[in-house]
Amino acid sequence: MNRDHAAPDEFFTDGADHWQEEDQPVVPEISDETWLKLSQEAYEGSREWMERNLRRQWRRNLANFRSRHPDGSKYHSELYKRRSSLFRPKTRNALRRNEAHAAAAFFQNSELVSLEPRDDGDLRQLASAEVFKEIIHHRLDKDIPWFQTLIGAFQDSMVHGICVSKQTWEYTEEMRAVETVLTDPMTGQVICDSRGEPIIHRRMERVRVVDRPRIELLEPENIRLDAGSDWRDPIRSSPFVIHIIPMRLDEIKRKMEGGWRPLDEEAILAAASETEAFNDSIQSQRQDRIPDTGRRSIREFSILNVHENFIRRDGQEWVFFTLGSKALLSDPVLVTEVYPHGRPFVMGTCIIEAHRLYPAGLVELSQDLQSAINEVQNQRFDNVQLVLNKRYFARRGSGVDLKSLTRNVPGSVTMMTNPESDVVVHQTPDITTSAYEEQQLLNADFDSAIGTFDQGSVNVNRALNQTVGGMNILSADANLTTEYLLRVFVETWAEPVLRQLVKLEQHFETDEFILTMAGQRSPLVQRFGLNPIQDRLLEQELTVRINVGVGATNTQNRLERFLMGARTVSDLLGMSPDPKQLVSEVFGLLGYKDGVRFYPQLNAPPPAPQQDPLLEVEQDKVNVQREALRLQRQIEAARLQTRREEQIRSDALKKTELATKAHLEHMRIQAALATGAKGGGRNSLPR
Repeated sequence: MNRDHAAPDEFFTDGADHWQEEDQPVVPEISDETWLKLSQEAYEGSREWMERNLRRQWRRNLANFRSRHPDGSKYHSELYKRRSSLFRPKTRNALRRNEAHAAAAFFQNSELVSLEPRDDGDLRQLASAEVFKEIIHHRLDKDIPWFQTLIGAFQDSMVHGICVSKQTWEYTEEMRAVETVLTDPMTGQVICDSRGEPIIHRRMERVRVVDRPRIELLEPENIRLDAGSDWRDPIRSSPFVIHIIPMRLDEIKRKMEGGWRPLDEEAILAAASETEAFNDSIQSQRQDRIPDTGRRSIREFSILNVHENFIRRDGQEWVFFTLGSKALLSDPVLVTEVYPHGRPFVMGTCIIEAHRLYPAGLVELSQDLQSAINEVQNQRFDNVQLVLNKRYFARRGSGVDLKSLTRNVPGSVTMMTNPESDVVVHQTPDITTSAYEEQQLLNADFDSAIGTFDQGSVNVNRALNQTVGGMNILSADANLTTEYLLRVFVETWAEPVLRQLVKLEQHFETDEFILTMAGQRSPLVQRFGLNPIQDRLLEQELTVRINVGVGATNTQNRLERFLMGARTVSDLLGMSPDPKQLVSEVFGLLGYKDGVRFYPQLNAPPPAPQQDPLLEVEQDKVNVQREALRLQRQIEAARLQTRREEQIRSDALKKTELATKAHLEHMRIQAALATGAKGGGRNSLPR
């Protein structure tokens, strides 16, 4: 975990101001005109290809999804203006049913994600997996609208055939006034003014406002790729990726002040005049928005298209911003300098269609059946209206009150000269059973194409569904198809997104509260006293898994399979499962996010494990030997201390005796000197 490089949103907001001269990569000698030409060629090529191959189909998919007749339908013509033009929402109902299955499969319990170490024998990797699991759960639950993002991505993959998301780290700072109380640096006491009140010092300081990961679900039309990309990994195999970002003019000007290249009014007007026909066409179908084709004036809140261009050149990945395809907004920099995890996009799908970059979604697979269902429904409805409200033939110039005749109000009177010859009632035959049978067959075919199971399938397959076993067979086949959609969606989008999220956390996570919380919830970290930062737990290689398996769409079957598997493994191995995980999984399948709150004793510390009696006896022997050895060492230490004290006393006594003798000798000499002085100095000192 480090902050050596700017977060992606810092590059997006602050531009080149954040980069120091020595940190700049060595940019090859490529002029601004060359970079702009590369981005223009990539954009124009992708736009023309999408216009020819995707525009009509995506508009039709969106129309069917929104229960509207697509462009070119006869129901939009003048001939069918007064005819029945109902749209049976079979497509929308099927997609809603699949979304409900996805919600039940992904959010059954609180364990959204599981992380596994590359090496199960490495203690540091095991602890890292536990820490990251708590961090990812916290971010997905608190900072990222994961439910809306995942269901929206699954919906995009069923409607458009693909879903695209962008994973970045959002980091912003702002200047704020910070107040501090002045204190004496020597004594640490608060300094007060003449009135006895503390002196407050105010200063401007940069304060972190936002520091979190971000998963942004993008409109499929706002991502442009090369048509020859590998269908298995289009994002990384494409020589370029262009992200079209709708941005208001005032925000663009603010970023120009923060580091983007300033542009004059003429360049901004040229970019505003550049129309995006493909995007406008798709978005108008999605949002009922009429595109503005005329020349518009530039206002402060006008929306312009900013392109974030990812271009591979000479084996290196570069990224830079342009205003449309008209002018450069930033200098090209290496992608790894801004996005440590590489290109920050993931493109997924719910159906695998080999060798096709943009596979068909469920809406496209069932579009003809949806049209046939609408046709039969509207014809039958027209027939019912003609049976209930007859068609009349009136003689021209007979003076019949045509308005009264066409209103056909019950109890009304229609004036005419000769009722028998002036007006003829056309008798329309009633609907035959073939129309209803055809409707049922179409419903069954539609459910088979989509892979759902509803009442229409039950009505058609009467011979099979009269038994409970037959119903289970029908529902099992539909559930298997839905599980296939979910598995493909997980492999192509959900797990790659979370892998990028883990890499972002490894590079940019600095929130001490989240790191401390994750460490406290990790048993290995608490057991061995590890530190998530000092022990480099955030730099380990991990494998991300999402807990969606076979039977995920049928809660009852999934619960039965889980209980059977738990009992079988426990009986074979003689081991009990983790009580917390068992309660969480069972209650999650029953509709509760977490059932541990019903068993508070599960949160209590585990009791000490019971040992074998023989081991306890051996342990007692070892303890007795250790105690005896400890006492023996204490006795030896006491003896040594006693000897040392005796030696000290003996040395002190000898020193005292020597000092006494020296003192006596000194006194004797003094006395002799005194005696010699009195006797005249002769024989005063002994020889």
